[in-house]
Amino acid sequence: MTNINLLPGDSSLEEMLAGTDDGLYVNTNRSWSIDDKRTNFQFTTEWGQLVKAGKLGAVVKNATYTGKTPVFWGNCDAIGSESEWYMWGTPNCGKGQPGQSMHVGHGTAPARFRNVKIQGS
Repeated sequence: MTNINLLPGDSSLEEMLAGTDDGLYVNTNRSWSIDDKRTNFQFTTEWGQLVKAGKLGAVVKNATYTGKTPVFWGNCDAIGSESEWYMWGTPNCGKGQPGQSMHVGHGTAPARFRNVKIQGS
């Protein structure tokens, strides 16, 4: 599995939130599913918060976002600066039968994506 890293941008989380009229802030993936061609995906997070008029609001449980990979990445309009960049990792790549063990890492800062299909409770 390829390690994916986003280069830092020139925004901050606060600026991204302030520039969002209606959205969902998500954090900490809980589960994921992606097809064999790596085109269609679904991620469920442990929690999310509604964003209204640039402010964080109510907590949303089981926040989920789905989409098509090229469209999703094409809708990224802001990435946090180097001061917010962090290398995340997991001890397994989450695929294979039986399961495979291979440490993977993804480096990123907070990022904003427009026009993403979301769900939550």
